[in-house]
Amino acid sequence: MQSSIALFVSALLAYSNLYFLGLFLALAVAEGLGMGFFESIIAKATKNRNAVSVDIGLLHVPMRLAEFISLLYAGIITESVGYVPMFVFSGIFLRSSLFLQCIRSEISEKAMLPN
Repeated sequence: MQSSIALFVSALLAYSNLYFLGLFLALAVAEGLGMGFFESIIAKATKNRNAVSVDIGLLHVPMRLAEFISLLYAGIITESVGYVPMFVFSGIFLRSSLFLQCIRSEISEKAMLPN
């Protein structure tokens, strides 16, 4: 659900005028859902651990590094090609990620089925 909202909004956000605020709020909802999922994963990963604070910190580091690097390069690319190509590219990238995730889950399901 979160990915569907983000894909739809990312594609339309570049061309929005009067409805920008609504799309922006929809993107914020999608981001909030994503953070909720991430926090639930962290809660499961650190359950019954001795050093919970250290584990939580270590789990957050890769996400923050990826966020920093992606925003840095997105800003540099946006300065050179403009906003519309970046929004279109982000929509295409998200769609590709969803497609690969679907393929991965189908392969996992087939591997679990008894012969």
